[in-house]
Amino acid sequence: MSETFKIWYVPRWWPDPERSPERGFTEAAIKVLDDVEGLANTRKISGAVPPVVVLWCVLRRWNQSGRLGLVVLEACGVSRESLEHDIEEELRPRFGSSGLGVDLGTIHQVVLKAHEEAATLGHNWVGTEHLVLALLTSEDTVLGKLFQKYGVSRERFKPKLAEILHT
Repeated sequence: MSETFKIWYVPRWWPDPERSPERGFTEAAIKVLDDVEGLANTRKISGAVPPVVVLWCVLRRWNQSGRLGLVVLEACGVSRESLEHDIEEELRPRFGSSGLGVDLGTIHQVVLKAHEEAATLGHNWVGTEHLVLALLTSEDTVLGKLFQKYGVSRERFKPKLAEILHT
């Protein structure tokens, strides 16, 4: 299951505009990360955007192409609707904050970690599956609590990903 990707596209959320990413981002990963910034602005999340917003945007791709990260989460037994509801409940207090501006620093860390995850797996692309893997290693307490509630771990996610990629 491979997705189309752009090799030398340097998105505005790439943390180091002086250095291009070594791996192309799938169209889905680009859309997810663009959605993160858009949601942070439309929901008026001020300050540092929590990494859980990336997971929320992956879940919102349920009816679109390029949703491998979501497919693997579902293979791990996660209910998209329930997890999406729980994320919204966690984020609700952050909606409508005063306009201090959006800080994508934490999201940049997720992007870099996803890039590393792709390299570790020998993939020449960064997709939504790598974003989820990056989130699984995050020290963010909200993500940790949600992943624990749904029984998703890196050790459970990676074999499911390999299984799905090889079918």
